[in-house]
Amino acid sequence: MCLCLSMIASAWSQPPGDNFRAGGGPADSSNGARILFDKIFSTYRWQGLLLYGGGTPGFRYDIGQNFRSTLIRTNTNLITDEETFRASFRHGPGDRIEPSAAMSAYVLSDRRGLGLSDVSSYSVHAGAAWRPSGVLTIEPLAGYRADRQSDRTDRGISYLLRMEADTFDYAGYVSGFDGAWEYNRLDPRTIETRRAQLTSRKSFPGDSRNTFELRYYRNRRDFYTPADADVMTEFGVDRNIETRAEDMFSVRDSLLYNVTPGFSLAVNAGVLSRGIGRESKYKSYADPGRPLLNSAVDELTIGGEFIAAWAVSASLDGRFALVLQERSETHQAERDDGYHETAVDSLRRIQERKNSVGKRTSMALALDVRLSPSHRVSVSASGTILRYDTPSILNTDDRDDLWYLASVTSRHRLSRYLSLTLSADASLTHLVYLSSARSADNTWNRILRLSPHATWTPFRFLVTSNRFEVLANYTVYDFDTPGAGVRSFAFRQFALADSTVWSLTKRASVEWNSHVRLYERGNLRWDDFSERPVSYFEDFTHIGTVRYAATPLLIFSLGIRYFSQMRFDYAGNRRVPQQFLRSVGPATGIEWSVSSRTALTVKGWYERQSRTGLPDHGIANVTMSLNVSL
Repeated sequence: MCLCLSMIASAWSQPPGDNFRAGGGPADSSNGARILFDKIFSTYRWQGLLLYGGGTPGFRYDIGQNFRSTLIRTNTNLITDEETFRASFRHGPGDRIEPSAAMSAYVLSDRRGLGLSDVSSYSVHAGAAWRPSGVLTIEPLAGYRADRQSDRTDRGISYLLRMEADTFDYAGYVSGFDGAWEYNRLDPRTIETRRAQLTSRKSFPGDSRNTFELRYYRNRRDFYTPADADVMTEFGVDRNIETRAEDMFSVRDSLLYNVTPGFSLAVNAGVLSRGIGRESKYKSYADPGRPLLNSAVDELTIGGEFIAAWAVSASLDGRFALVLQERSETHQAERDDGYHETAVDSLRRIQERKNSVGKRTSMALALDVRLSPSHRVSVSASGTILRYDTPSILNTDDRDDLWYLASVTSRHRLSRYLSLTLSADASLTHLVYLSSARSADNTWNRILRLSPHATWTPFRFLVTSNRFEVLANYTVYDFDTPGAGVRSFAFRQFALADSTVWSLTKRASVEWNSHVRLYERGNLRWDDFSERPVSYFEDFTHIGTVRYAATPLLIFSLGIRYFSQMRFDYAGNRRVPQQFLRSVGPATGIEWSVSSRTALTVKGWYERQSRTGLPDHGIANVTMSLNVSL
C-alpha cells in the first residue's frame, strides 16, 4: 500500500519532491501495520501499510512497505496498483562513523492507460554517515538504480548525499541546516533532486523572537515522449526525451514582538522565486514550419503580513491582520534559428499571452467578547482585493476580484441542560473584467446564511443536538438586460439536522441522525428582486443505530439507513414531480479492540435503490480497517 502524505502548501512552503532520505528509512519511526478495504457501489479499494524498525545495540534497521489497489468494475475492469518499499540498515548507530545501506522500490500499474500508466523504479545504496562534530552529520551513499518507463528500463549509477547540522549556536542565534542531493545517471536519462534549508532563530526578553528561513530546491526529471516521423528518421529513435526541471529559492523572515503582556505585533516578509523549464533532447529541422521549442516559466512572489493581537481584559480580545502580496508569472519560448521565424514568433506569442501579474491586498479583523460567564459573542470581518493584469493585449483575462466576508456568532448557555448558538454570516464577491470583450461576465455573488443551533441534555443519559440553517445565494450579472435573456440565478435552502444519543444502559445506546434539505433554484431579476423558480428538491436522510458493548473492547451496532430525493420542475407556479430516488437498507458494524496494540473495525450496509424509470436493484457495501502496533 502506498503511504499517503498530505502537504499544506503556501507561497513560502517547500515544494513537493522526492521523499528521499540518505538513510532510506521511513519518515514515521513508529512500528505498526494497517489494512483497509472498502467496497462502495462498483469501486473496490485495498490499502496496506507496514512500518517496522528495530535492532540490537550495534545494529539498526527500518522497513516500510506500502500498497494501494483500486478496482472499478465496469464493462472493462479498471485496475490501478501502486506499491512503495523502503528499507535501511545501520551499523553502530550513534558512532562517529556509521556504515549504512538502503534499498527502495516503487511500482505503478494503471490499466486505465492514463499518463505514465506502467512505471517502476528500484535502487540500492551503501555508504557511511560521518559525524566530524556533535552537531554535523555528512552521509554519502553510492549505488545502482533501475527505472522503467514507456516499456523501457534504464539502469545506471546513483549517488546520494545528505548533510545535517543541528542546533548550532552563534551569537544567540540557534540555527539548523538540512540538505540532500540525489543524482541518477540512467543513460540516456538523468534524474536529479537537490534540497537545502537553513533555519535560524533567536529569542529576546519578553518572549519576543525572530526566525529566518532560507530554502533551495531543484527537481529534474527526464521523460520519454513519442517521437515524430522526422525525429525517428533523423536520429533513429522511436522515443524523444523531454527534460522538466524546477528550481525554487525562497527567503523568509518572521518577527514576533510582545509590546505588553496583552499586546503583541508580528511581521512576516518573504521572497520566493521559482522557475520551470522544459526542453526536448532530439530536434529535427526537416520541417522548419513546425518548430519544437524549449519553454520556461518564471514565477516571482513578494509579500508580507502584519498582525496585531490584543487582550484588553478577560472579557475582550481581538486580532487584526494586513496581507500584501504580488506575484508575477512569465512564460517564454526560446528562439531557434533552425525554424522559420514566422512559426517561432507565433509560438512565442502564444506563450507570452499567459504572462500575468497579480496583486493581492487583504485586511481582517476578529473580536471575541465575553459578556458574561454564560454568554459569548464573536465578530469577524475581512476584505480582499485581487488585481490580475495580463500584459498581452490578446489576453482578455484582466480583472479585479473583491471579497467581503462578515460573521457574527452568539453563544449562550441558558442552563446546564440547554445551550444555544446563533450564527449569521455574509459573503459578497464581485468579479470585474476590465476588457470590454469579457465585461459581460462581470458578476456579484451574494451568500447570506442564518444558522441557530441548540444542544439539550435533559438527562444524563439523553443528549440531543439540533441545527437549523436558512441560506440564500444570489448570482447577478452586472449587465443582465431583458434583451439578453435571464442569466442571473438564485439558490435558496432550508436545512435541519438532528442528532440524538440515548444511553439505555451502560452497555446499550440508541443513536438517531436525521438531515432534511429543501432547496430551490431559479432565474433572478435583481433590479426588482423577482424570481422565476426552475427546480425544487427535497432530500431526506435518516440513520438509526443501536449500539451494544459486549465488553469495553467489543462493540456491535445494528441499524437502518434511509435516503430519498424528490425533484420537481415548475409549470408556472405549480410544482410538477419529475424524478424520485429512494435508498433504504440495514447497516451493521463491529469495533473490536483485540488488544492494546490491535484494533479491528468492520462496517457494512445494504441498500435497495428505487429510481424513477429504472428497475429496483440492491447494492452491498462494506468497509474494513485493521490496525496493529508492532
